[in-house]
Amino acid sequence: MSDKNSLLPQMLQKALLENWATYNNYFMAFESDYLASLNKNYKSLDNGYLTLIFTKRVHQEILRFREHDLKAPIDFDNFWDNLARVNQEKLTIIEIAKISGLPKETARRKLLFLIKNKYLSKKGNIINWTPGEDYRKNYIPMAEKQIDAFASLLRNVAKFINIDLDIDLIKQDAKKNFSFYVFHFLDVQQRYLKIFLNKLGDLELFFIGLQVVIVTGVKLKERNLSMQDLFNDPELVKDYANYDISATSISDVTGIPRATCIRKLDQLAKLKIVQQSKITKRYYVLPELFGKFLNKEQSTQVAEMFSNFYSLFIRTLRQNQN
Repeated sequence: MSDKNSLLPQMLQKALLENWATYNNYFMAFESDYLASLNKNYKSLDNGYLTLIFTKRVHQEILRFREHDLKAPIDFDNFWDNLARVNQEKLTIIEIAKISGLPKETARRKLLFLIKNKYLSKKGNIINWTPGEDYRKNYIPMAEKQIDAFASLLRNVAKFINIDLDIDLIKQDAKKNFSFYVFHFLDVQQRYLKIFLNKLGDLELFFIGLQVVIVTGVKLKERNLSMQDLFNDPELVKDYANYDISATSISDVTGIPRATCIRKLDQLAKLKIVQQSKITKRYYVLPELFGKFLNKEQSTQVAEMFSNFYSLFIRTLRQNQN
């Protein structure tokens, strides 16, 4: 069992690469819902991304309670009590801008909004995550919804290596070891989003582009294309140019105003990632997405990053099932 567990990340990565279109169909749907919730709950994607960074650090500090007490509770029900005990790392605007990858002025403006609306608090130059009462009321149902969505994704991922996970067990374990799950989830999300922030300079641009890719991805899944297939022959995407999406639909899914969606879709068109049909005015993915924008090396690194992430939880859950 231990030998098999140690090989689990490599086994999983191989399976994901071989079933890339099918896996991404699951992952992109999950990611789109998650980003939509960040955008809705924090009034912009940048706001949600910054709050993610603070929340991740809080859960990391809660996990450190076990450095002194192996039985220290890290569960869902004890989260607010744990938060009250945490000594949060002192971060300045300059430090947050560096960690996030956002321009300093953008980070400053967004942080001021989060402080004003009581998502964060500020004493002197130091900013902490100390959510107000209204935010606390919304946090629990929001977290429960994300646990449900993650449990479904993890179960589907495990099937690629013929492991059948009980979805109720995943939910139970996520609540029992809440800070463990949330820390690792937010850590991989921060690293993943920062890749595209560095690439595009704009998380909304990534989120809007993701919607166009999802439409094509649904059809690519039917052929169960591997990553190798897509990068060896990006022209395959042309077969699905009639699977497109409107700016209105993208606005409805993302919660981003339609006018903003149109402006940013134009930016993506200039980057030759998407194209707008002259007849329908709808948008579809271009073959240049694979190779010119998303290179194979970087996509493989992302697959490795998430394979390690999924494997961590699959190992834990299998131990609990036995």
